[in-house]
Amino acid sequence: MKHIYILLYNAVWRLAGLLLPLLALFHEKIRRFVEGRRGKWAKHWRDYSRPLAWFHVSSLGEFEQARPLMEALRAHYPHYQILLTFFSPSGYEVRKDYEGADHVAYLPYDTPKNSRLWYDTYRPSIVFWAKYDYWYHFITEASRRKLPLILFSALFRPGQIFFKPWGALHKAMLHAFTHIFVQDSRSKQLLKQHLGIEAQVAGDTRFDRVCAIARQRRRFPEIERFIDGQPCWVAGSAWKEDIQVMLPWLRCQAGKQKVIIAPHDTGETMLKEIEQLLPVPSIRYSQWKAQPQAAPQATVLLIDCIGMLASLYAYGKVAFVGGAFKQGLHNILESAVYGIPVLFGAPHYRKFREAQELIAAGGAFAVPDARAFEACMERLFGDEAAYRQAAQAAHAYVHRHQGATARILHCLKPLLA
Repeated sequence: MKHIYILLYNAVWRLAGLLLPLLALFHEKIRRFVEGRRGKWAKHWRDYSRPLAWFHVSSLGEFEQARPLMEALRAHYPHYQILLTFFSPSGYEVRKDYEGADHVAYLPYDTPKNSRLWYDTYRPSIVFWAKYDYWYHFITEASRRKLPLILFSALFRPGQIFFKPWGALHKAMLHAFTHIFVQDSRSKQLLKQHLGIEAQVAGDTRFDRVCAIARQRRRFPEIERFIDGQPCWVAGSAWKEDIQVMLPWLRCQAGKQKVIIAPHDTGETMLKEIEQLLPVPSIRYSQWKAQPQAAPQATVLLIDCIGMLASLYAYGKVAFVGGAFKQGLHNILESAVYGIPVLFGAPHYRKFREAQELIAAGGAFAVPDARAFEACMERLFGDEAAYRQAAQAAHAYVHRHQGATARILHCLKPLLA
């Protein structure tokens, strides 16, 4: 049966190789996906006298999980070169110049030939896989070559394909890893009970990352001028559906609060749609920075650039994190690390462990609609004791879960040394 699955898997990749270049003519993201994988693999940077650690991530979220581990590896084992690969164009385009790696590239199509050539070309000494994004040939080729293959910050749930009768390929990939570091004990139990795999509970490296960001956060004098001492809250990675939930509260609080909105998409089309939705005066960040007196009555500062959000949350008394009305919740730890209550939509947050745990701790609140959002904001802004309790819960939750990076490196010390 496994052999049949492999044949089907390879057939899908061959079909993708034919169809994706055609679809790229009509879709910008697919075009970047295809063009980024063309041409020969660069190896001029590779010093074969030094060992290489290869880190693979799917996109930006997984990059944030890998980053503390890459930086700790570089600090403790500076003789290692680091290769970082992305599957998604949205991750690669933002982090292709990341200075913590010696080289950043796209992961090629997952074919037997590509995987063999990849390992022959770069000769990694150890391979790190962040959370998921499992690709059969690249993973099993590492195992075939007896390379240390590390899965970290992994999280498993009972309904996943690994635990289904038709999940033969995914089961084989998990068995290929030499070390699996999971976020919680439930994941460890699932792997042991269903697959006979021993894993180690190390936690989620994102906690280490957000704590590092908070310690080194950027300050924006122009944003401080915009807030001007008034109560302020921040909506980060917001989709249009998220903003629609905020509209009644924005309308009734006009002139009483300042709001910073960082959209999920900062393209011109989305910015214009948001501006048309807002019931209160707004100004874009780039305009405010150039002309601080351009809109003195503006209630909303609309962030029209990327790379600021993780520091912007520090300016809010409350944070709303977007995505849960769409495909999935964005990173709530970036806001909770500052010790502020976190709101997000419902119901698409339940597969996010940190969201459920932070709600249980009292530091986060899921709001299914505008009425629930309004009630929650009234409580947090109107009841100081309730606010302080939620803020302390958020701060304690994040700082209590630090340390995954150190635990992983400690376990891998014999391999790395």
